[in-house]
Amino acid sequence: IEDVSASNFSITAPLLLLSPNGGEVWEGGTTQQITWVYSGTSNYFNLDYSLDAGNTWLSIEQSAYNTTGIYNWTVTNTPSASALVRGSDYYESCQSDKSDFTFEISPATPVINVTYPYSGLTMYVGRTVNLQWNSQFVVSNQVQIEYTTDAGGTWNLISTITENDGSYTWLVPNEVSNNVQIRITDLT
Repeated sequence: IEDVSASNFSITAPLLLLSPNGGEVWEGGTTQQITWVYSGTSNYFNLDYSLDAGNTWLSIEQSAYNTTGIYNWTVTNTPSASALVRGSDYYESCQSDKSDFTFEISPATPVINVTYPYSGLTMYVGRTVNLQWNSQFVVSNQVQIEYTTDAGGTWNLISTITENDGSYTWLVPNEVSNNVQIRITDLT
């Protein structure tokens, strides 16, 4: 005597990671979306990443309350060709999933932004000003600083080498112009 179910039914994992799921290239320092679908979980999730195909795991977020299945991750600036992401229910760690295949984390693009002087500012000959900038993901801790009075046609040296600490005191030269710009260059 036997019986078979009257119709088909489904078996699914309570948590299914959708992205990254393998093959992506995410640049370090950028914000990328980790996405998943879930059912029957607590809405509190642990998110981890691996740089060595799952041999070791590092925490992204622990006990993150989430009802959307979307987490904006600022990708670590640790390049790897064997990265994975894992999501799991905070209370039931057996309810988990990870990327099906590895993805790549590429090096972050170095950025230097001059914050002072800013557009429209007037400086006066013979006065000292504090040039300011910020930088991210720059390898060297030294920069070169230059200025132009002809909107970038020619550049004049202010400092060959100075610390990349975001500040430099400059004596404004006796060169009257409405087309002055500052350029800060990483010395790598």
